[in-house]
Amino acid sequence: MNKEELRTEVIPKLEKIIQFSLKNNLDLHTCTGGKYGELWVASELWKHEPKLSHERSAVKGVEKPTGCDIILTRTKKKLEVKWGMLHHRGDDSFFKRTEEIPFWGWGFSSGKQFIDKKFDYCILLAAKKDGAHPQHIFVIKIDEMTEESMGWKRRSGVSNKGSFYIEFSNDKNYYYKRKWHCGSSPLERSLCEQKSLHEERWREIKRKGMLE
Repeated sequence: MNKEELRTEVIPKLEKIIQFSLKNNLDLHTCTGGKYGELWVASELWKHEPKLSHERSAVKGVEKPTGCDIILTRTKKKLEVKWGMLHHRGDDSFFKRTEEIPFWGWGFSSGKQFIDKKFDYCILLAAKKDGAHPQHIFVIKIDEMTEESMGWKRRSGVSNKGSFYIEFSNDKNYYYKRKWHCGSSPLERSLCEQKSLHEERWREIKRKGMLE
């Protein structure tokens, strides 16, 4: 993978697709955002030799290499990347359910990845308004992710068995306004109360390729 091509051609094009999708309410950003996030994180962590897709299996000494999005070759750390758009528009049904308080959300389906500890760090990208580039970047350690800390499964339009979610808003009243879950989960409280800690972790990973 060519770093310059990735940074100057591929990522900007994906960003334009996401912006176009959001502007025209096409829902293309749902699948494109995930790939954008993976490639953006890989480009930011280039010095740690990130491996994606089939290249993950070539990294020696790593268990369950295909259970995450990215493996950093130099440190053997496995990353799961989640990209989330900002819910802030009047035509967004999720935004309406929170008494119109802007927020970001990331889904984890049945939770198998974190329950089976298939990655070391989860990187949450909170995209800028009507864009793809992250406004906030939070890092959560795998040991911090349990069914209890995630607030258990919630109702989901994707699965009738429910899904795990993490949601974040700059307005702390958000958690008491959303109609599908009363209050905040332990992890959501951690993001709000220790926001700088989770953001600093991203800077540490950029420096060292891992957290101490």
